[in-house]
Amino acid sequence: MTSPAQADPDSTHTAGTSADEVRVPVRHHVTLLTGDRVTLDSSGRPIAFDPAKGRERIPVRTVQRDGHIHVVPADAQRLIADGTLDQRLFDVTELSKKANRTAQRHGLKVIVAYKGAAGAAKAEVREAGGTKLRRTLKTLNADAVQTPKRDAAELWRALTAERDGARTTAAGISRVWLDGVRKASLDKSVQQIGAPKAWEAGYDGKGVKIAVLDTGVDATHPDLKEQVVGAKNFTPSPDTKDRVGHGTHVASIAAGTGAKNAAYKGVAPGAKILNGKVLGDTGGGDDSGIIAGIDWAAAEGADVVNLSLGAPDTPGVDPLEAAVAALLKQQHPDWKQPELKGALTASTKGGKYTAFQQGSGRIAVDKAIEQTVIADPVSVSFGTQLWPHTDDKPVTKKVTYRNLGKEEVTLDLTAESLDPKGNPAPDGFFTLGAKKVTVPAGGTASVDLTADTRLGGAVDGAYSAYIVANGGGQSVRTAAAVDREVESYDLTVKHIGRDGQAAKHYSTVLVGISGLGEEQFIPVRGDSGTATVRVPKGGYVLDAGVIVDPEDITKGVDWIAQPKLDVTKDATLTVDARTAEPVDISVPSSAAKSVFASPSFEVTAGTAGYGFGWWLDSYTGLRTAHLGPQVTDGSVLQKWEGHWTKGEKAQYSTVAGGVVKKLATGYTREYKEADLATVKAGLGASSSGKQATATAFGRLPGSFSATGFSAPQKAPSTRTLYVSTDDKVKWSLEYEQRAGVGDDGWPIVDASYTLGKPQAFAAGKTYTKTFNTAVIGPRVGGDYGVVRDGDKLTGRLPLFADGKTHAGGSLYTAVKTTLTRDGTQIGTNDDPLTGGKPFTVPAGDAEYKLSTSVKRSVAVSAASTRVDASWTFRSKKTATATKLPVSGVHVGAAVGLDSRAPAGAKQSVPLKVTGAAAGANLKSLHFYVSYDYGQHWGDPLKVTGGKVEIKNPEKGKAISFHAKITDKKGNKSTISIYNAYYGK
Repeated sequence: MTSPAQADPDSTHTAGTSADEVRVPVRHHVTLLTGDRVTLDSSGRPIAFDPAKGRERIPVRTVQRDGHIHVVPADAQRLIADGTLDQRLFDVTELSKKANRTAQRHGLKVIVAYKGAAGAAKAEVREAGGTKLRRTLKTLNADAVQTPKRDAAELWRALTAERDGARTTAAGISRVWLDGVRKASLDKSVQQIGAPKAWEAGYDGKGVKIAVLDTGVDATHPDLKEQVVGAKNFTPSPDTKDRVGHGTHVASIAAGTGAKNAAYKGVAPGAKILNGKVLGDTGGGDDSGIIAGIDWAAAEGADVVNLSLGAPDTPGVDPLEAAVAALLKQQHPDWKQPELKGALTASTKGGKYTAFQQGSGRIAVDKAIEQTVIADPVSVSFGTQLWPHTDDKPVTKKVTYRNLGKEEVTLDLTAESLDPKGNPAPDGFFTLGAKKVTVPAGGTASVDLTADTRLGGAVDGAYSAYIVANGGGQSVRTAAAVDREVESYDLTVKHIGRDGQAAKHYSTVLVGISGLGEEQFIPVRGDSGTATVRVPKGGYVLDAGVIVDPEDITKGVDWIAQPKLDVTKDATLTVDARTAEPVDISVPSSAAKSVFASPSFEVTAGTAGYGFGWWLDSYTGLRTAHLGPQVTDGSVLQKWEGHWTKGEKAQYSTVAGGVVKKLATGYTREYKEADLATVKAGLGASSSGKQATATAFGRLPGSFSATGFSAPQKAPSTRTLYVSTDDKVKWSLEYEQRAGVGDDGWPIVDASYTLGKPQAFAAGKTYTKTFNTAVIGPRVGGDYGVVRDGDKLTGRLPLFADGKTHAGGSLYTAVKTTLTRDGTQIGTNDDPLTGGKPFTVPAGDAEYKLSTSVKRSVAVSAASTRVDASWTFRSKKTATATKLPVSGVHVGAAVGLDSRAPAGAKQSVPLKVTGAAAGANLKSLHFYVSYDYGQHWGDPLKVTGGKVEIKNPEKGKAISFHAKITDKKGNKSTISIYNAYYGK
């Protein structure tokens, strides 16, 4: 299988547009840990797959849920299900986000944890292809490594091994995570937490080290110039300086001296700062850098480590916690983490939130420094009480208090409890065994806390409580929680293989689509072929695959699914491979070779869509079956996509399917020549040494996905595509021009075009679609032009639309766009009218002139190496996005796929004015030619019947065009196209 590819628009300049209805092909590419590669379209949907060498026969599963699409090869499924592999490594939606694409640009970054010394395993990982050891993480007994994308398959082989016919981790490998991206976050107030009272008591953090792991710290800041006592950089940035400001802000909150302004004195101005720069100069960093920073801070003797990072799974505390901990550490030098945490938690101030939202409450430093009694542990968990709750047994736990002081303390106890909705819990839900407890000096005392989940009535979910103990001039707050399980049932799934025995290899998931289980993703896994999972009441999709050999699809995969499964009681389902029937899809040529097969089904539930499918080399070995009753509400759609090559310059691409009541139990489709349309795709290229692709995507009504296939061939040339025509399918065609392969193994794409809106083709007919040929120039009209929205004005049009007006673009070398208002320049930028950099303009009516000039290398395209354009019009502030009166002209010169025409010959060239001056709105059109790159334009040519007579340039020489257009309202447009085409 070969995937189409395009240069990353974040690392190169792509001149084009992104109008809503007709988009320039913009694609992102991600590499999985297995070395397999996935191409996604501009909407983030997978459209193509390229297996790593030697992995062509491994079946690949796709699941779309919760807005994320997971692409999981069969040999990785079990390791993901048991938590050994981070599922983000196969979440192509997550991997294709800009932050991750940037972080992974030079290779796949992962964290590999080991079991024990694991010397051999470490050596295998570090020597896999071009893998580089970035960091050794002592805390995790792990390596942070980066592997070139082309070598990812070698890393996969080093991490895994085959045992008993299944892929598992290699000896010594514990877990593998994506080295994810983190961002800085925070801002809170010092006064809110009572710091002045601590200062008054003489506690300012003296003798304590706070490690600030952030964007760096400005050691020259007046409030910090005496505070920073150590620094280390864990980012690609050149030094530990803070160019973002966040780390300096955090350090100032924690330990700023207030030298510049006493009003902004930090919480612990006597403490010292260790500056660990774990977030780079853009405010982001990776997990391994943060963990390495923690290791460093510990080695440097940090008493407190502060992390203010915006990610759900990042450990750490905010600067207020860090600073308060520093004050406590100064007061109690012998206290360790349990005591510090206990005092911080016990002394918090309550709020309007549950324990799940705020823990025990907001930090109160003025209380913390006086705290001698703490809860140990600081919170109490009652776990989960299974539904139904009529037979629940009350559960009793101990709330234990520890007195760190020298005098006994008697505490008065109360319990405040909340239900899952934030309302008071029923009386008796949480009860204390005593109203008072006396804690001896230096000792502990406990009191019983009982949770009786029978009393929740109809309200299920997470209940929480605060146990407040007052006495001895202090207050201790302890959080408690219990999960009163929502209505749930045991679902048992039995898997039977083709031989009638318990299946050894299977992959089954439940995806919640309605009810209490909505958006839940539940892997069904067991070693004996049978597994039981606890499932909230609701609607699900059961998607199961029984696999004969996870590393060879041709030996057999039985795909059995129940698209609507209502779980309302304990139930047992049997997934029996013997019920499945074969899938056989063929095309009329015996010379055709299957290269990509994609069976799938989609389920719609409300406004959400869920997708399930497989990516295979061919349909050989695949069998399917429906499980469960019919689905009659029209919410299930099934598709069968296939792609075959025929020699080097032809392919078959077919799509069949639609809304179904039952998924197919077996499927046979034998395409005849009379069923197909023929599309002759002209792959233009005006520069030498190019390859090009034409990718066909078949889209069925109601479906939200499509796959494509392309194989590169020398350009200029023609590719023949035979496409299916049934089931109201419409086809998108996308062209790419390639200039070799980059270091990451992906093709370098320097130009791309799209057919536009998907088109229907008729069976038995032949169509010609030509891309990337002259005359290439601006496309104005329809979706494209100049737009004003309120006080924002910008161009939104492709300056390099091809000779058939296909929207698209290419890499360019220089661009300058300028806007004047009543003759005065008000702005300039480097946006080639993609709409990415709008100008801000005054509200009043005025005459504007928008001008742009874009150049591109002859190595990209010898045709249209430069395009200049300007538009003059009047405009004032608009209430909504409004098209402005601009025009263009399409020059319909006859050229070959190489953008060349017979030297010296004359041709009658159609000129079509578009945009505001089109048709009867045209006042005047003046058209000029030049044979010396615009140094001399000569007199305007006579336009007769919408055509001009043009003499083609001499062999090897080029012709350039210049047009002046005025509409009947006086708006003016000029277009200049340099080296429009050549003579041969």
